[in-house]
Amino acid sequence: MGLASKTVDDLLKLHTLAGMPDALAHNVLAHLINLSGDGGRLDGARHAIDLAATAPVPGDANARARLNYFISNAWAIVHDLAEGRSNWNFESEGLSRQIYYLRCALRDNPTDPTHLYPQILTNLGNAFSELGRVVEALALWDRALDADPSFGMALGNRGMGRVHYANSLGDDGLKIPMLVLAHRDLVEAQRLPLDTDADKVFRRYQLQLEANVRERCLGNCAVANGRSADLEADVQGDEAAYRRWCVINRLYLNPFNDFATTPRATGDRLRVPPRRSRTAAGLRLRGFYNRLKRELAAARRLLHEGLAAGVLPDLDDEVVPSGERDGAEYSAAAEKLRCAFRILYGLFDKMAVVLNDHLRLGIPEDRVWFKRFWYVGERRARGLKPVFASPPVWPLRGLFWLSKDLVEDPEDVADTLEPDAQELGVVRNFLEHRFLTVHRDGWVRPFACDPACDAEYGITQTDLQRKVLRLAQMARAGLIYLSLTVFEPRDIGISA
Repeated sequence: MGLASKTVDDLLKLHTLAGMPDALAHNVLAHLINLSGDGGRLDGARHAIDLAATAPVPGDANARARLNYFISNAWAIVHDLAEGRSNWNFESEGLSRQIYYLRCALRDNPTDPTHLYPQILTNLGNAFSELGRVVEALALWDRALDADPSFGMALGNRGMGRVHYANSLGDDGLKIPMLVLAHRDLVEAQRLPLDTDADKVFRRYQLQLEANVRERCLGNCAVANGRSADLEADVQGDEAAYRRWCVINRLYLNPFNDFATTPRATGDRLRVPPRRSRTAAGLRLRGFYNRLKRELAAARRLLHEGLAAGVLPDLDDEVVPSGERDGAEYSAAAEKLRCAFRILYGLFDKMAVVLNDHLRLGIPEDRVWFKRFWYVGERRARGLKPVFASPPVWPLRGLFWLSKDLVEDPEDVADTLEPDAQELGVVRNFLEHRFLTVHRDGWVRPFACDPACDAEYGITQTDLQRKVLRLAQMARAGLIYLSLTVFEPRDIGISA
């Protein structure tokens, strides 16, 4: 097939990729998607999505990553042409599917020497930032730059993301250092290879910063050189190790922890607006938020201690089991992981309680669930509540899209952004209502204790550790979005 001469109309006549070698099928998709994006052909992008469904699933992980990456690009075109990037609607099929397939590509962890891996991370960060999930977007851009420090698109988009994050903060002590770093990112990105016209966008943000932030502030790069694992000199031993672990994994409720690992990045410094503290509603809001912070801190400690597999004692030293050992892990570390999981998962419904109170939604307290309170009658089929349509609040939109990473009912699966979200829900269900059995790594049947038993679900300790850490990072991001939602700060004139 001579692809170079094929047009979108030619490829619209192709109805299947079945039987084609992976490389040829992927080249056909890439060509059709590129032509559709360049020519503004929505029909071509949708046809590429349909064609991709006919391609055999590659056995090679890198080939699967490329296929999912191409599908994500087709959905990005659908989003641009059918919905528009300036569309602030909370719901977006194009963005939802783009993120899903980018995460599928990332899950396959491409190891080929091309730029695909940082490109996947950058695109995913861009999509998350558009949704209002800027905290997670910054982590993705950082990962892209760790993989390729000269990847200009990651650097420039991180600069823009830092501007928007800073604009959401009500504390100039947090805002200005972030804008300093944003300015540096934007300037450096323009010296690197970029996509078409990206330099113009980055230049516009740079000039707006220079017009609105004092020159002496932008010239101060002290904070830019502050990525170090050295924290307080007077903190030693286990406590120093704990704080270093929190900073590295971005688990402090502190915007500094999104761009620095200096002592100022430690501690849960974020709060809700002090200007509301003298009213009954303000006191209640601050009280709720302080409790959420303390629960996050407690879960974080338990998670860190739960990572000490093989260090903490086996509970069978105290509890005499009935019968023989069943291959399960009964250590104090495993139990701490369970406790941390419970606390973290419960934080999301509590965030919904705070928003129900703050936005005066009037939902009965026994019907406030993070996955449901966004919808009329708390039912997704009835659509979003009008309050979430206008005016657009960027961090609140981020919370809404964060809820799509959780699956609690079968109907949630089709709407999720996370390919592995269903297992997170399964773990929570068995942990709370049945029996979650934790096994040591290398157990011969790590994910099924007894296939005929619906009351038990097995998981390795390492997999549970990963899931609890992921849940902690999600909860931390959600609490930041919640704080920024109720702050409603002034900005410094930086436009999108």
